[in-house]
Amino acid sequence: MCGPNSTLGENVYIASSEAHMGYRFVQCSRCGEIYAISISNETYMDSSCLDELSCATCRCRLAESLHDYPEQYLKKDGTIGLLDIYSIDIDDEHSVLRDFYQLL
Repeated sequence: MCGPNSTLGENVYIASSEAHMGYRFVQCSRCGEIYAISISNETYMDSSCLDELSCATCRCRLAESLHDYPEQYLKKDGTIGLLDIYSIDIDDEHSVLRDFYQLL
């Protein structure tokens, strides 16, 4: 379960700590698509695993376009915004269920 943070004027989805369930999130810096990466799989991979993968939305090479999410997020104007996720309370009333592509 995650919730959009509309106080930024952007929809930034923030997963509650119990909702991570062994995943971390990354985002394509070109189109904003969000991906989940299994922390257990990430331990055994190297960066060359991403060389063959392209974004499901914009088809760019993910090895060149991923950044941590939601600490960094693609803003509507195309720039990367920074967010201190520990300063935000997740409001259950505005929580949504969202599916993400899983990379690894």
